[in-house]
Amino acid sequence: MAESPATLIEGIAKRYGSGSTAVDALEGVDMTVYPGEAIGLIGPSGSGKPTLLKCLGAVIEPTTGKFTLAAR
Repeated sequence: MAESPATLIEGIAKRYGSGSTAVDALEGVDMTVYPGEAIGLIGPSGSGKPTLLKCLGAVIEPTTGKFTLAAR
């Protein structure tokens, strides 16, 4: 039997503002992290790395999507 994910991220998106001035900071982020895995977030400036971490830390609410943290 395969090990269950420690973190499961499905379709996380974050939009700031609305209408013609809206900015999509994240669009459809999917990620699965298994216990014991080490990961890193890399990307160019403006790609949404801090926004994703803020969503995962419940500092801000994603516009759409969900994430599940396994209880251990």
